[in-house]
Amino acid sequence: MYKKVASAIVVFLFLFSSYTSAYQWSGGGIAFRLSVSGGKSDAFILLSTYPLDYVQCLDVNWSEDLASQCSVTPSFYQTYVFYFNHSGIFLVGRYLDPVWFFYSNRSWIMVRTKDYKHRILYRVVPSKGCYVPLNRTIIGQGKFEEIIRRSTVKIGGRAENGTVIFKNWSIPARQFRPYLWLNKELHHLTAVPLEGGLLIYPPTNYWVLLRKNGSFTLFSHPSSEIYINGTLPYLKPVTVFLYDGKTLRAFPFYHVIYEADLKRQTLRYVEGFCVRGNINLTPCPAVPANSTTITTPISSAGTNISSGETNITAGPQNRHRENWPWILIVLVIIGWLLFKRSGGKTNPSGLSAFP
Repeated sequence: MYKKVASAIVVFLFLFSSYTSAYQWSGGGIAFRLSVSGGKSDAFILLSTYPLDYVQCLDVNWSEDLASQCSVTPSFYQTYVFYFNHSGIFLVGRYLDPVWFFYSNRSWIMVRTKDYKHRILYRVVPSKGCYVPLNRTIIGQGKFEEIIRRSTVKIGGRAENGTVIFKNWSIPARQFRPYLWLNKELHHLTAVPLEGGLLIYPPTNYWVLLRKNGSFTLFSHPSSEIYINGTLPYLKPVTVFLYDGKTLRAFPFYHVIYEADLKRQTLRYVEGFCVRGNINLTPCPAVPANSTTITTPISSAGTNISSGETNITAGPQNRHRENWPWILIVLVIIGWLLFKRSGGKTNPSGLSAFP
């Protein structure tokens, strides 16, 4: 019965998620790090995820949790970049090298790392889906951190008497709880102001390890300034919130479809994205003096991410809607066959995190 339910849910996720990653990871757990940079009415969301491997395990006792017997180390680093506006969240790309976004002088600036010392700047135009190289390089970690700190406006929240307060805004705590991994996160929510409202996000900088009973141990990353520990029954989607002064809207945008090996406490999983579409971020074309503004619209088509690449190939926005049912059916069949071949499952209880 469980396998039938799990199979149905996997098909459901393939049908209603804009994209499910073709990558399959394996490890003793997963690390998550979420950061948000706000602009005037939009934001860039960066989510770093990477598998965690157990190392230095001597004389393993399989009846006990491995977290108490082994050290944990990340196997590699990757960052997914998302663009947010009032219409929803869009997937920008997968980056294997460090990348940052900040808002300055009414423009979005992207920072790419050339080496450990030099960082190159680009001006990003989200509405056109392109970027322009700037003749500027940031040298030194201290100067870079100062620029990021000056350009970022953040508001810390506090939980009191069943509400979460951000300056003059008060939001019932019960509206956050279904989406948070632990109730302790209510005391550490952070917001960036967005044109009359707030974009709110939880303090997600965690290592999450599988336990013998199928639950997960969550604890703050050693570099985090916020210390939160606890136990998760399953992995909820990563979620941000938009508050317009009256209504709180939840945006779950990233989830993990996983299969657990309880004896060895390892996970095999693929990554899914609940997004409106994607932005094909490419170099901006040169604009002739006698031409009008060139626009590259945000696409609502599916995405295709290649390993090691930062650009995403998107289909044209004016694709005929009547072709979508056949495209979805083909994608579902291909995705399901690949995932079934690898033995993938999903946790049925995890769906309770969706609105």
